[in-house]
Amino acid sequence: MGRRRFSGRPERAWRLAAIGLCLALALLPSLAGADGGPLAGRTIVIDPGHGGIDTGAIANGLYEKDLTLPISLDVGALLAQGGAHVVYTRTADVTVGPTDDTTAGLAARATIANDAHADIFISIHANSLNDPSFTGLTTFFGAAGGYIDGVTRTPSVVDQSRLLAQDVQHSVQQQTGEVDRGVQSADFYVLGNTTMPSILVETGFITNPTEAHHLATPAYQEQLAEGLVAGVTQFFADVGTTVKQTLDANAGRFVQDVTLPDHATVSPGQTVTKTWKIANTGTTTWDGSYRLVAQPGGNLAGTVDVALPSVSPGSTVMVSTAITAPTAPGDYSETWRLTAANGHVFGDPLWAEITVPGAPFVPFWVETTRATTLWTDADPHADALVQLAQWSFLRVTGPATQGRYAATEPSSQQQGFVDGSAVGASGPPPANYQPPRVAPPFTPFWVETTRQTPLRSGPTDPSATFGLLPQWAALQVMAPQDGTRLYVRNPSTGGVAYVDAGAVGPSGPPSGQTSLAAAGPPAPSTTGQGSSSAPPRTPPTDLYVVKPGDTLFAIARHFHADPAALAKANDLADPSELRAGTTLHIPGAAPSFRPFWVENVVATPLWSGTDSAATRFGIAAQFTPMQVLAPAVSGRYPVRMFSTGGMAYVDAQAVGPAGPPKGAQ
Repeated sequence: MGRRRFSGRPERAWRLAAIGLCLALALLPSLAGADGGPLAGRTIVIDPGHGGIDTGAIANGLYEKDLTLPISLDVGALLAQGGAHVVYTRTADVTVGPTDDTTAGLAARATIANDAHADIFISIHANSLNDPSFTGLTTFFGAAGGYIDGVTRTPSVVDQSRLLAQDVQHSVQQQTGEVDRGVQSADFYVLGNTTMPSILVETGFITNPTEAHHLATPAYQEQLAEGLVAGVTQFFADVGTTVKQTLDANAGRFVQDVTLPDHATVSPGQTVTKTWKIANTGTTTWDGSYRLVAQPGGNLAGTVDVALPSVSPGSTVMVSTAITAPTAPGDYSETWRLTAANGHVFGDPLWAEITVPGAPFVPFWVETTRATTLWTDADPHADALVQLAQWSFLRVTGPATQGRYAATEPSSQQQGFVDGSAVGASGPPPANYQPPRVAPPFTPFWVETTRQTPLRSGPTDPSATFGLLPQWAALQVMAPQDGTRLYVRNPSTGGVAYVDAGAVGPSGPPSGQTSLAAAGPPAPSTTGQGSSSAPPRTPPTDLYVVKPGDTLFAIARHFHADPAALAKANDLADPSELRAGTTLHIPGAAPSFRPFWVENVVATPLWSGTDSAATRFGIAAQFTPMQVLAPAVSGRYPVRMFSTGGMAYVDAQAVGPAGPPKGAQ
C-alpha cells in the first residue's frame, strides 16, 4: 500500500459529520457541547505518533506514521464536535521538532501540550513485534518515575492518567472487539514530561497481517476513534476537573557532543578535554551550587566534580571535563550527571567513551605447513576462497582472530584468512615467486593381486585380518600410497580395506566394472570389508568414459545398447571418431548416482568402512570439503577428500550440502 494523503479528501468531511451525529445521538446529552457536556471547554492535545522522517514501525507494506494520523484526525474531529478545544502535535506528514534529535522531538510534543495548558494528552500509535501472530490493544499511562531525564509524576496525576487509560481501553475494546492486552504503566518520555493526565494508545499490531489491514481501513479507523472518544467522555464525566503538576524545577537535556565523539581514538596516557552542549529545560536557574558529578561504575579517569556556570531556564551551555586515557589498550567509558545542591540528580546522562589502541601490528611472512584453505573471514562458517598447497607463502596482515590470521597471497594479492595451525614463520618469498600448485585430486586405479594376500583393517600393524584374497583378485586403489600398504576397494563386496603394496600389480578394470569417474563406485557392502561369495554388482549407469582400445560396438555390447542409437545419442557420425577420455551418454540406461559436494558441520571421524569394525583414520576438521561418491550405507557416505584426494567413509548426519570448492574438477 502506498503512502496515504490526509488532505483534500472530500469523503472525510461527510464521514466525520456522520460519525459525529451518530455518536452525539448515542451519548446525548453527555457529548454535546451546547449544554455543557463532559467535553465542553476541555483542551485536549492529540499526538499522532511519529511523522516525517520518523516512519515508526514498518510492516505489511505500511508505515506506522500513516496510520496514526488519520485515526488522530478522526478522534480530534469528534472531540471538537463535543465542544472540546483540540490541539494537534501534527496534522500532516511532518517531523515534529529537530530532524536529528529524537529526544528533542519528543520534548517538542510535550511542550505543545504544556504550553496549551491541556486537560489531557493522548498519543496514538500502532504496535509491532517480531511475532506476526500477536494481536491486541494496549493503553499506557505515565509511571511515577524511571524517566531518562529524572522527572517524576505526582500520585494524583498518575491516578488520573490510570483512570483515563482504563476508560479508553475499555471503550475502544468494546467498540472494536479487539483482543484486550490491558492497561500498563510506562516511562515513555511524553508520558513523563507532560504536566496533565497522559496516555499512549497502541491501537493494534502493524506486524500482524490481519490487524494491519484493519488499521489501514477507514471504517476500522472510525471505530477506533469512536471508542477512544467515548472513553474520554466517560473519563471527564467521572473526574470532572483534571489535576496538573508543575514542571520539574531542575531539568536538563543533552544537546550534542562538542569534542571527542563516542569511541574516539586516544593515545595511551593522553589527557584530552570532553565538552558537551546541554540545555536548561527546567524552571530554575543553575547557579554555582549546581555541579556535574561522575557516577560510579566507569573505568575512565576524569574530573569527578565540575562546577556549572550560571544558566537560566531555556538557555544552553558548554560543559567540559578533562579525561586521561589509560595506558593499556581497550575501550573505556565514564558517565556524569547534573546534580543540584541538595544532591538531586536530574537531566540526561552525559558520558565519554574512548578507545585506546594497542601497539601497531607489524606484518610478517609465513609458509603453509600443509595443504590448507584461504577463507573469506575468521568466522567458522566462512566460505573457502582458494586451496593453498603446502609451502605457499602468505603475508600476515592482522592479528589472529578465532584462530585465523588475516593474510594476503603475494602472487595474486588475494586477501583472506588462514588457520594459524596451518602456517609457520618464514622470510619473504624469493624473487619471481610462483605459488606451488595444489596436487590434483587422486584418481582411483585398478590393480590385481599377484599372490594370495590378506585384507587388513589398518595401514600399519597391529591390525585385524579380514580374510585372504586369491591371486589375480581385482582391487581398486582409493587413496595415494602412504607407507607399505594401499587403501583399496574390493569390487566383489564394495568393502574397503588395506593390502600390502608389494602383493599387487597394475591392471585394468575387471569385467562389468566401469570407470569411477564415469559412474561412481558401487554401493559399499553392508557386511564390512573382506571377500564375499556375493556376485559382483554393476550399478546402472547412463555415462561411460571411453578407455584406450574401446570401440563403439564393444561399448554397445557391454551395455546391451543398439550401436546406432548409441552413435546418435552422442552425435557420432563416424564410429571411428571415438576418442579415449570422451564421456558417452548410454541411451536407455537407468540414471546412475551422481557424486555431490558436502561439508562436515562438525569435526567428524574418517572411517575405513560402514560397519562397527571399521578403523578410524583420523578426524576431519569442521567444514572440510568432500565429495560423496555413492549412496549412504548403514548411515555412512563413501567420500573423496578435496584437499588430499583420499577416500574414506563419514557419518551422513555429520555433513551438509555445499557447492564445489574453488579448484574442484
